[in-house]
Amino acid sequence: MFGIVEHEKIDITEIESRMLMEKQVEIPVDHIFMGGVYIRQITLPAGTLAVGKRHRKETCNMILKGKVIVYMTDGSEQIVESPHVFVSEPYIKKMCYALEDTVFVNIHPTDKTDLEEIEKDFIISENEFEEITNRGEIWLG
Repeated sequence: MFGIVEHEKIDITEIESRMLMEKQVEIPVDHIFMGGVYIRQITLPAGTLAVGKRHRKETCNMILKGKVIVYMTDGSEQIVESPHVFVSEPYIKKMCYALEDTVFVNIHPTDKTDLEEIEKDFIISENEFEEITNRGEIWLG
């Protein structure tokens, strides 16, 4: 798989669809709320392939521990080793392959503490993304 990924743009949503038909790995999630910030922290065991949701806004990402290959729907990919901070653009879908046990964090500015409300504000469903893309409201080039 990785030899192909290095040379071709991959369809993360297609990979995600196929992954959802398989047995899922339980990924621990910690939710931290403080001073107008929501921090979502996950721990990926080595060998885990994880696909995230699309965010409506720029997102601060941090690798606190470990090493991953990060793939994004814009065709970019990179090996990221802790400690590392990067920003992903709005509407980008990320997929990570954990080369080592990895702690991955997203940081969102919000005073809300209700996870459903936070998700409504920051996450865009694949259906809504497809609709607004088809209407020409966003273009990811």
